Amino acid sequence: MAAANGQGAVPHEGEGRTREAIKPARCEGTAVSVYSVVFLPTLACNCTCTHCFERTGPVTMGESRWRMVFGEVRELADLVRCRTMRVYWQGGEVLSLQPESVASILEAAADAFAGSGVTVEHHLQTNLLLYDSARWRDVMRAFALGTISSSLDYPNRYRQTPSLSPDEYNRAWLRKKDEAECDGFAVSIVSLPNPGTLEIGAERWFSYFRDEVRVQNLQVNFPFPGQGEGLEPLDLGNLAAFMADLHGIWVASGDEIHLSPFRGLRDRMEGRVGTLPCIWSASCANSLLAIAPDGRVGQCDCWVSNFDGHEFGVIGEDDMATMLAARPRSPFVNRSFALARDTECGECEHWNVCFGGCPVRAFAFGGDMLAPDHYCSVYKEMMNAVRRHAAGLATTSGS
Repeated sequence: MAAANGQGAVPHEGEGRTREAIKPARCEGTAVSVYSVVFLPTLACNCTCTHCFERTGPVTMGESRWRMVFGEVRELADLVRCRTMRVYWQGGEVLSLQPESVASILEAAADAFAGSGVTVEHHLQTNLLLYDSARWRDVMRAFALGTISSSLDYPNRYRQTPSLSPDEYNRAWLRKKDEAECDGFAVSIVSLPNPGTLEIGAERWFSYFRDEVRVQNLQVNFPFPGQGEGLEPLDLGNLAAFMADLHGIWVASGDEIHLSPFRGLRDRMEGRVGTLPCIWSASCANSLLAIAPDGRVGQCDCWVSNFDGHEFGVIGEDDMATMLAARPRSPFVNRSFALARDTECGECEHWNVCFGGCPVRAFAFGGDMLAPDHYCSVYKEMMNAVRRHAAGLATTSGS
């Protein structure tokens, strides 16, 4: 259950781009300051979450493969001319590996980038249930910023293990969070709303994470269907109302929690460089790719662990330059251009923030990655709420 069940999104930074700035992109690497690789060393998982989109199972990357992988990631850094390479470890469940294996992979990455001048950051997404201080504390300190990203929902309808019900799961997770924080780690949370979330309302949901979970960094993501058959549909109107209410409650709280994506939206709309999830990037293909345990390379973990036929190639069979120029990558590279030209997206006032949303969510719900994101109407309401608040602040400060 990593970003899989968290259905998480990799952050991206920078300013929005106008419709005129979106051009059909070439399929080679493009110079960027920061590039991200979603690294899936295993698809094994200790959880049996009913909404998981991943095809989990006992598939784990071997040592010969991971050394080859980081050689290719180094080649990728050269091709895109990045200064920072962020490696997001996801699964499956990373902590189902042996700590010694994780340490060896970290060493392989360091060896591959020695003398490159590229800064490598390792970020970890884990369900935390396998965290044990004696086994994992020292190894996990190699990950960036002393932060562990995990996932928790309220109320919990989906997350479980063979021995833990959803209610028991949350209680067990909270104990592991306390253990990790005692070891000096900050635990951030990705949370997915479900119909129960919309029933209890934004105020109760927010107070649970603020007062009971005591989280400082919280991200709301929206689910999409995949391998799991337990995902319950969300009414888009009710979800939009929930998110608008949540924004108001967060603002009234004094911004005491870093709540994503609202914090990044606010920064962007007030003229600052904000950090937004990758679902709102002009072209995720120019800043991100994923590597599966068997060496398959695709746009993100959502594609290589769920939807077949969209791979760019296989490490050990194709070099990175060939994979960046592969035909299956082209729709991802050019998606924003197609949406700006061919759909209502191009005339939307939120275009330079959203860019049509996430190709995975478009494909998972409608079978067409070149369509707008399924949650388009919800995004509009979220952005309108942030924009109204920003306009109110501007009016107040100018009076």
